[in-house]
Amino acid sequence: MTTSISLAGLALIQEFEGFRADPAALPDGKWVVGYNHVRERHPGAKVSQGDAVDLLARDLVPLIQMVNKEVTTPITQSQFDALVSFAFSIGAEAFAKSQVLRRVNQGAFLAAASAMEAWRKSEVNGDIVVSQALVRRRAAEKALFLKELPVEAAPSALLRPQLDYAAAVLGAPLEYTEAPKLESAIVTPVIDLEAIEAKVAAEVAAAEAARAAEAQALIDAQERAEAAARAEAEAQARAIAFADAQLALQQKPNDGQVITRILMSEPATADVLLLTQVVVEDFADDEAEIVTAHAKPVARQIGFARSFKFAWPDLTRTADSFALAALLLVGLGLIAISSTMLFNGPADFVDVAGAIALATPGLAATLLAAYAIWRSPKPQAVEV
Repeated sequence: MTTSISLAGLALIQEFEGFRADPAALPDGKWVVGYNHVRERHPGAKVSQGDAVDLLARDLVPLIQMVNKEVTTPITQSQFDALVSFAFSIGAEAFAKSQVLRRVNQGAFLAAASAMEAWRKSEVNGDIVVSQALVRRRAAEKALFLKELPVEAAPSALLRPQLDYAAAVLGAPLEYTEAPKLESAIVTPVIDLEAIEAKVAAEVAAAEAARAAEAQALIDAQERAEAAARAEAEAQARAIAFADAQLALQQKPNDGQVITRILMSEPATADVLLLTQVVVEDFADDEAEIVTAHAKPVARQIGFARSFKFAWPDLTRTADSFALAALLLVGLGLIAISSTMLFNGPADFVDVAGAIALATPGLAATLLAAYAIWRSPKPQAVEV
């Protein structure tokens, strides 16, 4: 429920508060001016009626908000006006703890109106006395509170009133004390109700806008904090990645290590390291000087690819090459001797048997040697 005070409620407050153009001193050292606007330290300048209405509108804003917050049951406009006037009179803290508010929230409106009458005493010259001004104000607020409630007929012949002794004691004090006089005179000005209502509505709207702006500012601050946290996390991630890249560059192997690792990856190329030396040359071009380390062949070219073409092995490579060559020569020699025995004139059984005995191991030796030579690596230019 969100309600603002009406012109009737505002007029009721102005009537009982009274207008003072000049600041008047209070017993506690403060100053009151206009429609009960309190100045804390200095009396300040006098105010016009328009200025007094502005000050009253500002003073009513927190009370209007408080009544809207504390009242939890639906009420009419007249009831709202009466409650705002009642809270303005007794104070926000007392209203929040009062029996009037409890009865209103219970929906017991008659009990709530009757409970208003209990707030009729005040301190005057150190004594707690019944104030006639408060009695009249409570009566006006009670009448306004009950104004819009349905009226039930109470025929006297049927409902003859009886004396309520408790109410008699409460409502009939022996003495009524007038309000203490202040230095400044109280006047009754002509009230522009429409202007007052517009100003009160503007004050309420300004308060709502201020709360909305404060909530939005809090949301914006949280979003900025989250964005800053994300940016910091991204910066840390980039710094870690940069550090990892620097470390990787520092641990990167040099050219010689790369060449050695490649050559050692295959057993067939392991002997390259025995036939290769690493030298350093200074190389300079037109733009910059580059110093490189590379492997330079010093013994011979190494063959890596196999070929189906028959080729003689390099007899300087290993002792295996000499053995294969010798085996091949022995096999060819045996084949040649067996051929001579078969084709050198007429051959008898003995010659044929001897030729076969010699040709068989010779052919086997020749095939084995040829196969071994075919399986051996062939010369291929390799420059590292």
